[in-house]
Amino acid sequence: RPRPKPPKKAKTFAMMRRPLPFAVLKILSGCMVRGTNDASLGYCEEFEIKPARKEALRVLESIGGVRQSDITVRFNYDPRDVLREIHVSGCVPDKVSHQYYPTPENVARAAVDMLDAGELGDCTFLEPSAGQGAIASLLPPDFTQCVEISGLHCTILRAKGYQCEQADFIAWAAQAMCEGNLFDRVCMNPPYSDGRWLAHLQAAVSLLAPGGRVVCILPASQRGKDLIPGLDYEWSEVFANQFAGTSIDVAIYAGSKA
Repeated sequence: RPRPKPPKKAKTFAMMRRPLPFAVLKILSGCMVRGTNDASLGYCEEFEIKPARKEALRVLESIGGVRQSDITVRFNYDPRDVLREIHVSGCVPDKVSHQYYPTPENVARAAVDMLDAGELGDCTFLEPSAGQGAIASLLPPDFTQCVEISGLHCTILRAKGYQCEQADFIAWAAQAMCEGNLFDRVCMNPPYSDGRWLAHLQAAVSLLAPGGRVVCILPASQRGKDLIPGLDYEWSEVFANQFAGTSIDVAIYAGSKA
């Protein structure tokens, strides 16, 4: 009798970090943060190196800063802990390996609108692969659980007041399902490369409470498909060229559990 095939091992993906040049770290280490959460670049000998100064500003923008001048950016949270972590590690997350492409506000709002959570009262929310909180910022913080693989992004989320666990979402979801930790609403913008979006969507569905609903921003090529058998589903319109640094079009899938 033929032996059954062994189950496939889940593919693992390396989460790389990008080391920063010493000159950039030196400038960032001298950043001054004022009470308005404005961060100004620190002046030092390396400040006179124009490429280092520009890169330091880009790092501040990559952690949520909005440029106010050639030396100042403004945050909507206190960035001191995040700057300290960058200084200690000397690195920032590699954008490609982390598949970190922040969700534009209009797409995030459209996704949250599709949650149909307006009349649920104190329902529970989950945002997997939460990044820096573009979606979480539109959800009730006291009832929202974020999961994020980047330690630096977790520090940002906590500084913004969100509940966050640092973990690979697929492994976290398996443990949460075993513990019966279910959610009424899940809203997510998963990683796309190598078809990761489907595994993340399936993991999210496994955590839906009865009557729960999952909303997921996906490649537009999937639009119209019945991705999770057994769920009632709908699709949004296509959002074209919304993500900086990519040419991908997206559509939003919403599936409801009986």
